[in-house]
Amino acid sequence: MQALSCAFLLSAAGFMAVIGVYSNEEWALAARKWTKTAAPYAVTAARTVNDMALQPAGAWLSRQRQAAMDWAFAAGDNETPTPAKAAVAVNPKPKVPPLKPAINEHTKRIVQSAEAPADDEETLPPAIDPHPPSAAEYARVEQRLRSSISKELFDNFKLFLYVSKAESGPWAQRMYAFDKAENGKLSLLYSWPVSTGREQHEVNSRGVKMYTNTPPGYYQLDGGRMHKHYLSMQWQHPMPYTMFFKWEKDGMPTGLAIHAASGDTDVARLGNRASAGCVRLAPRNAQILFNLVRGNYRGVTPLFAYDEKTATIHNDGLLMHDAEGKPIFAKGYQVLVFIENYGGENVVAALF
Repeated sequence: MQALSCAFLLSAAGFMAVIGVYSNEEWALAARKWTKTAAPYAVTAARTVNDMALQPAGAWLSRQRQAAMDWAFAAGDNETPTPAKAAVAVNPKPKVPPLKPAINEHTKRIVQSAEAPADDEETLPPAIDPHPPSAAEYARVEQRLRSSISKELFDNFKLFLYVSKAESGPWAQRMYAFDKAENGKLSLLYSWPVSTGREQHEVNSRGVKMYTNTPPGYYQLDGGRMHKHYLSMQWQHPMPYTMFFKWEKDGMPTGLAIHAASGDTDVARLGNRASAGCVRLAPRNAQILFNLVRGNYRGVTPLFAYDEKTATIHNDGLLMHDAEGKPIFAKGYQVLVFIENYGGENVVAALF
């Protein structure tokens, strides 16, 4: 506790020093740079306190960790450089995938903002989808999504990512991204092949036995853990364009995330169960989704309920409410990920 108190005092002193010099333009630039650098460490410190806490203090520590996340989120740049970066093929002439017909102006603006690479961004070749679903399948997916989420969830999120972790079926191993307009109408932005967990017991690079599954459920994205370049500590595997889920289990942040497949072998396996549990996308598609989320869906988002007995965030869609029964909000990304083990099989048709 003494060590943590010292760390807190040092952090507070540094922060006050930044505020003191912020009025000077030259020092202001240095202050902003220091804030961006220090923000990830604030998140790490908050997680460390949470991990060391006793069970009854779980709710309080969860709130403190959220405060640290908000600070990191406000810094604007949550990228953490790592020694390993995925090798990518550079295309000197960027090719933007054509927009789908009958797309509205709102959706068109969002898509274009996500697909146009930034000046400092690597340009990846477009992914090829040899078996895109039909328009009728898109309609069925939307209907399935609407019937699977509560009104409270639908009203408080703006981007919905439906992921089928099924092994077979017309929707199997595919992600559908739907944008919600102000009038509540959903528009399909993208449909991409993915790879979810292999669903088997394996031994990772550290010799630890793990179950490589992708748990079904409802998830938010963790605004404090989004990285263009990341290296998996459990598997020593590159995870470009990583967006971790905001999901704690047994008091620990999990490694479940959406990220790009790394290497030709992983890309070739898209459309099949091939990951250690994360949702993998083609590199270009992961880049587009990363830009889409960070550029268009910042805002306040409801918090999922927290079970203090198990120190676990619910992934069944249950939200945290205040004494008046209203959802509790925090800064984040208005993105809801829904994963289920359903491949879109037409049960009625299968009977005949």
